[in-house]
Amino acid sequence: MVERAFHRLPVTLASVLILGVASLLQGCGSGSGATEVPPPARKVRADPPALTRSRIGQAESLMAHGDYRGALESLKLALNRAGDPNLRHQIQEHRLRLKRRAIAQVLESRVISGVNWFITGGALHLDLELLNHGSFPVTISRSSYRKRLVVLRKEVGRTVFDLKFTVEEFDPRGTRMVERFNRFWEPEEDIVIEPGGRWSHRYEVDTTTIRPHTALLKRLRVEALIRPVRIRVGEEDFFTAVPMQPVVVYLLPRGTQAMVSDPFKHLNLALLRGGTEPRFLPHVLVAACILEGADRERGRKALTRIAEEGPRVLRPSAMRALDLFWKTEAEAKQPEAPTVIFKSR
Repeated sequence: MVERAFHRLPVTLASVLILGVASLLQGCGSGSGATEVPPPARKVRADPPALTRSRIGQAESLMAHGDYRGALESLKLALNRAGDPNLRHQIQEHRLRLKRRAIAQVLESRVISGVNWFITGGALHLDLELLNHGSFPVTISRSSYRKRLVVLRKEVGRTVFDLKFTVEEFDPRGTRMVERFNRFWEPEEDIVIEPGGRWSHRYEVDTTTIRPHTALLKRLRVEALIRPVRIRVGEEDFFTAVPMQPVVVYLLPRGTQAMVSDPFKHLNLALLRGGTEPRFLPHVLVAACILEGADRERGRKALTRIAEEGPRVLRPSAMRALDLFWKTEAEAKQPEAPTVIFKSR
């Protein structure tokens, strides 16, 4: 009778009854084998704003004393417990500022040339140099891989040295032409620099390809920017572009080898004959560029006299030479701190 009545119930109601009986029987089992429902996760209450500001101040104090790791930990704790959105934004800014300062303190990067001037023709050798002033190894990963389609792996990022060349060409009559171009170099393996260590790479610049159709003095400025996939300093990962200190080299036109032995003599000759023979005008800048020792002061006086009282056609060349090689330059502007992103683990 009960069975016949049970079959008259709707299918959905029968399913509910069966599941309820099964749950009841399972709950009546032995205490040792029963499945306990875990308690709900307890939410952590956010810190008061005063405590968050105190942790930020503590991080600033640690940062001022050079304890970057302790400052990072203090900011991380403050960020995890902060509830005020404005304070969270302030903490993120402090973290980025800390990363920038840490990278600048640990890694010194620069472009080096062994000469101040170079006669056009052949390869100019530049060194890309990295110095580790920290107490932890610095590793610049060559490449990064991201999993695609579960099975395939595709390379999505490679570390490159982005070299920016600025060529200024000076006409003896006072005009200046500027040309810019970029070159890229990729390391073949990870760059690892031990504490107190040095890494360098020799980079060659073919000077015959830099405005080869002109025979004027050129100033070559080479800047570089390391665009890495990842920089690991100790146990911390940084994702940032690192600027390198630039270098300036003057490129002399071909056929000026004879001036190297006695540049002051050729400077006087150019100042004497340049007023009536235009072919001597380019020699003013070239000879002034390679003056050394006591000849530099003698050359400065000669150029100053021409710039003030000399022939009109010679004055632009003399003023340009004084501006390039004797002008007291202001302190070079430091490159802006790179943008740093910290990868949470």
